[in-house]
Parts: sequence; C-alpha cells; structure tokens
Amino acid sequence: MRKNLVAAVLIVMLLGMLIFTGCSIANASEEPGFASVYLLTVQEYSDSEEGSNELANKLAGIAEEKSGGLLKIRIFPDGKLVDSFELHKGVRDGIIDAAFTNPGLWPVVSGDAAEWYNIKVFAGEDKEFIVSNDSWGRLPEGLKDIVESALEEMGF
Repeated sequence: MRKNLVAAVLIVMLLGMLIFTGCSIANASEEPGFASVYLLTVQEYSDSEEGSNELANKLAGIAEEKSGGLLKIRIFPDGKLVDSFELHKGVRDGIIDAAFTNPGLWPVVSGDAAEWYNIKVFAGEDKEFIVSNDSWGRLPEGLKDIVESALEEMGF
C-alpha cells in the first residue's frame, strides 16, 4: 500500500513538472513551428491511358527528403479524385491540394484567372504545377521554400 502511494505521488510530481516547465513528450523532437507531418494531395494529368505520375513522384521524393519527412505528398493517379479536365476546379474546390496539369488543355491560368481559381501557378516548359492558395497558406515558410526549390530543380 505504501509503495503504491509513493508511486502515485512520484507520478503526480512528474506530470506537474512537465506541465509547469512547458515540456511535452509528444513534441519533444519536433522543430518549433512545424507539425509532425504536413500532407499535400497531388494528382497528375497524363496524356496516356496507363497514366504517369513521374512529376508527382519526383516532387514527392525531393520534397520529402529535403524536409526530413515533415512534408508528405500523397499521389493519386489521373482521374482518381478529379476528372482530368477538371483539375483546376478540383484544386479550387479543395478536393485535391495541387496538381500537375497540361496547360495546352486549358486557357493560360494566370493573373485574374489564377485569382478566380484561388490557385498559385508554377509554370514549366510543357506542364504546370498548381496549388490552392489555402493549401499553400497552411505550409510553414520553410516547407514552401522546399517545395519551390524542388519545383525549380524540376524546371518549374
């Protein structure tokens, strides 16, 4: 009985120390300002029936490596969540966070159109990467820098 009382007192004291010193067991190894993991859902337009997630896979690899695993990119095949010809609307409506698109299928999405769609556009030579302003806004600056650096490395 006495051992149980001593153990209970020690546990209460330990919890009190954690609370009053601001320590947190769950967040002890995290960098300040970062959640444990940020997730972006990405769909890539493909002109072939087999589909290709080449760009999305490349972005995921670079971004996840450079972020030390803080940024995860979940890739969906073309047409899985949003119809191929509705990617801009899917991003605008929050169905997906971002997409690699073929700019030849849609009018140039920049200026007023990008504002109307509520998206940020990274233009490449024959593809563009679009991300919703809401999803982009949720990322801490350090992770935005990593995504921009990865896209630049990929030619966007």
